[in-house]
Amino acid sequence: MEKTIPTYNINTLSGQKETNPDVFSIDWQINFENTPLNVPYRSNYFGVGFCLRGKATLKANLETYSVEQNSIVTMSPQIVKQWVSRSDDYQMISVFFTKEFLIQNIANTNFLDHFPFFEANATHVSKFSKPQYEIILGQLQGIQTKLSSTHPYKKEIVRSLITVLLFEMLALYNEHAFPSFFRQTRGGQITAEFKKIVSSNFLKKRNVKFYADLLFITPKHLTETIKAETGKSAGEWIGEIIILEAKVLLQDPTLTVADIANTLHFADQSTFGKFFKNIALLSPLAYRQTL
Repeated sequence: MEKTIPTYNINTLSGQKETNPDVFSIDWQINFENTPLNVPYRSNYFGVGFCLRGKATLKANLETYSVEQNSIVTMSPQIVKQWVSRSDDYQMISVFFTKEFLIQNIANTNFLDHFPFFEANATHVSKFSKPQYEIILGQLQGIQTKLSSTHPYKKEIVRSLITVLLFEMLALYNEHAFPSFFRQTRGGQITAEFKKIVSSNFLKKRNVKFYADLLFITPKHLTETIKAETGKSAGEWIGEIIILEAKVLLQDPTLTVADIANTLHFADQSTFGKFFKNIALLSPLAYRQTL
């Protein structure tokens, strides 16, 4: 039987063990000792954050980002995240919310699909001009102020404020992302599309030919293009995203290695173990012991 992938909820960030918050805002550092965000993890919440000061290194799926002052970070449940490092003075103002909270009064349950910056293959750390990022910072500060108030309808107001924030983000994203895509070389466009379809299919499809066929090119062309654009072959990208998923699962002590092999659609535990060790350079159990 397949196991569900372990995730963190907002309780993990807020420390509100007695309740089940569906929206939360912070402007201080999260303690890694209590919240192990420095190893790969998923969450059940969406998030938008603005870096106030300091620096951090963030891995989102297989991309590594430098988060610096005035950077804007966007996250969603489908993204595997890892805060690799951060400076002592690192500080970010963020809002986290669940899908259920935001769409409570919206008939369209797919409302959040309107915002491409939450997609797995999107760019998750962005820099904008001062007038642009000040709009986002102001929205986040307004949300935080309202959440800390005693207003009887603060959640209803915050729900509306988050919606406004997302549409402000969408305007900035459209202004920057679409022109950037069309300025890409053909190789860059193939790479972007490849990453997108791999993130949706890697659990069951590991053959480079499958992805080449979807892109209407040969496996040789795909491999050479991805290698030229990223320094890694198409097969290496597929293997690394599987290993990333495996590392998330290995953090759950209730899952056996056999459970994980089954969840990742390997024929058996031995096949999975060899695959994992070939890429991660240690066995699944040895990796688990490092956590």
